[in-house]
Amino acid sequence: AVDGQTDDCFLSAAAANKSDSPYAKGIAEGYIALILGRLLPLLPLMPVREHTVTKEERIIRYCSAHYHEPISLPSAAEALGYSPSHLSHLFKNKFQINFAKFITLMRIEDAKKMLRGANPVTQIALDSGFGSMRTFDQVFKASTGMTPVQYREKHKKRPAVSERT
Repeated sequence: AVDGQTDDCFLSAAAANKSDSPYAKGIAEGYIALILGRLLPLLPLMPVREHTVTKEERIIRYCSAHYHEPISLPSAAEALGYSPSHLSHLFKNKFQINFAKFITLMRIEDAKKMLRGANPVTQIALDSGFGSMRTFDQVFKASTGMTPVQYREKHKKRPAVSERT
């Protein structure tokens, strides 16, 4: 039950809220903290249920965290606790793409972002998970229609041109 002291805190918080004092907001917040401190033990607290992570979310999270590493369907399946055939089936049915293509697309998108920066293309190839420059060039060109160097040139941030007065 709420007692007289808690009622007094409510009234004091309301009075501070109406005050023109430069400290009014802090005083009102202090009274509110006191009120909450007094009421919290009176509330029946229920345990919070964690969001249940779906299979698909687990798969996406795993791939997002590991696409830049050497990753294969069998290694991902083992890490996720599935058989390779079950994981392959999930990709085909839920994502309408196979595992290898999915990882490749993640790597290409990551590489595209990095190509807008200044890192060397060789470093970008390795950082985005490609094992060699040759593979990176071939896969990138097949996906985008241009080599990584051509992509960088086309999407390079150009310095802003200042207006002449």
